[in-house]
Amino acid sequence: FDSTSLRADIDKVLESVNQAMSTYLPDSEVSRFNAAQETDWFPISSETLFVIQRAQEISELTNGAFDITVKPLVERWNFGPNKKDFVFPTETEVEKLRESIGFRKLSVQLEPPAIKKSIPELQIDLSAIAKGYAVDRVASTIEAAGIDRYFVDVGGEVFAKGNKPDASPWRVGIESPEENARKPHRVIALEGAMATSGDYRNFLIVGDKRYSHEIDPKTGWPVEQSLASVSVVAADCLTADALATAIMVLGPKLASAIATNHEFEFLSIERRENKFVDWSTAKFPAALQITDRDQSSALSVFIGAFIIFGIAILAMAVGAIFSNRPITGSCGGLAAKTDKDGATACSLCEKPVSDCVERSPESRLDR
Repeated sequence: FDSTSLRADIDKVLESVNQAMSTYLPDSEVSRFNAAQETDWFPISSETLFVIQRAQEISELTNGAFDITVKPLVERWNFGPNKKDFVFPTETEVEKLRESIGFRKLSVQLEPPAIKKSIPELQIDLSAIAKGYAVDRVASTIEAAGIDRYFVDVGGEVFAKGNKPDASPWRVGIESPEENARKPHRVIALEGAMATSGDYRNFLIVGDKRYSHEIDPKTGWPVEQSLASVSVVAADCLTADALATAIMVLGPKLASAIATNHEFEFLSIERRENKFVDWSTAKFPAALQITDRDQSSALSVFIGAFIIFGIAILAMAVGAIFSNRPITGSCGGLAAKTDKDGATACSLCEKPVSDCVERSPESRLDR
């Protein structure tokens, strides 16, 4: 295959997802829809429609635990892109904001592709699903080039197919949910997609209480439970990405009943006293022995000779789809890195986020 051509194709895929679904680009489809005050049908691309339609299906499946309209609450809790000096919200304020969200206030039209809000203030944020979709699109692009053994990593959300060039399976690390550590909690052999969500990288502390960035759409408040991390294995990464967020809200007991009737598996890691306790569905991949290499590299990710240029572009290109900082991994993926002072750092150059003011076109996609 032509590596230069494949690299260009991957660039186009990621740029397309960014232009359609970014909340940082004022002219993206999502941003224009959010800014619109009309409640008429709003034309969108077929790929954005696909992601939104799947988001709505997963919202129904999880009884609203996953909800792409939760954006106003995320912003108010200071977990969105527009960081401000945080003032703790009142219960009245939270209840008022809850009136402006709700996935059933968003309608989808297949032909021609369009979406419609039932109230002018409704806004959507695809951050918890679009990165998984980007993984799937890149995987499809690689397949179209005739490659049948590969590993795609977009900021900690991953897709693996086949074996490595040495015929061994792809090994993937699930990060230990410790606030001040970067080490694998478990390593598995992966075939398919996996996404991880956790509460230990993005949170705020008010007084002596810790508030997770995972917002429960039904209450408007950050989730309060012992769950620290969820990793979902599914046939596609879009589904895994959305479900990882949903299970952080639902909790493992409710989620296990859903998993029984649908084709996905998950691992939950809970805080119990001073230790972490794992629980997984029956078919979640078994834990492998953690090697010295796993410890040193955190995530055993490399694409063999088949996709070496493609993965380099992936690492750069996922720069700002979902936040205006260099690639740092998902809230639970082992692609996340920090600098020597503990600040979030770019996984390529390891500069702190604050140093990256200007970005090249290749680094505009990330979270």
